[in-house]
Amino acid sequence: MDYNALTHMPVNKLRDEAKKLDVKGVTGMNKEELIALLAEKLELEIPKKHPKVIKKTPTTLSKNDLKAKIVELNTQRDKARADNKRKQVELLRRRIHLLKRRMRGIA
Repeated sequence: MDYNALTHMPVNKLRDEAKKLDVKGVTGMNKEELIALLAEKLELEIPKKHPKVIKKTPTTLSKNDLKAKIVELNTQRDKARADNKRKQVELLRRRIHLLKRRMRGIA
């Protein structure tokens, strides 16, 4: 049995495995606690988790800054529309939409 097999087992099976190892108090443990306990008792190697990618939060902009950015993006969108660049128009439209939503959140 390996660590990956433990993570895919239901809680009641994990409790049964822990009871086979004469561990007390397994009925009050949740799945993560049971997996950690069994991995320790069975001396299983716990795989390292990949660090979560943390998105950088944009600096908080004031309402006036957001409006200025929307105006700037609108002019870029109009230029892209005149040049028939559909992908760029769609990208700019989505950015404008997100900025408008952020602005509504400030209000």
